[in-house]
Amino acid sequence: MLLQKNYLVLEKIVEELLEYEILTGKDLERIVAENGGIREKEPFLLSSATYEEPKFGSSLDGNAPAIALLNATN
Repeated sequence: MLLQKNYLVLEKIVEELLEYEILTGKDLERIVAENGGIREKEPFLLSSATYEEPKFGSSLDGNAPAIALLNATN
């Protein structure tokens, strides 16, 4: 729904990206203002996500399957 309401804004962004290859935050604000863009009201939620660092072991701590996988990529 929000994308449909901002169709003209998105079209103008595409045109300017094709012409200039880069847009700043000020450029985007200008395009939204000049073309009647509708901004989403906060708070909004894209999705919940969790991030965990990958765990790597060494042969010293008995993590042989991880070592075998790493060696297989060489």
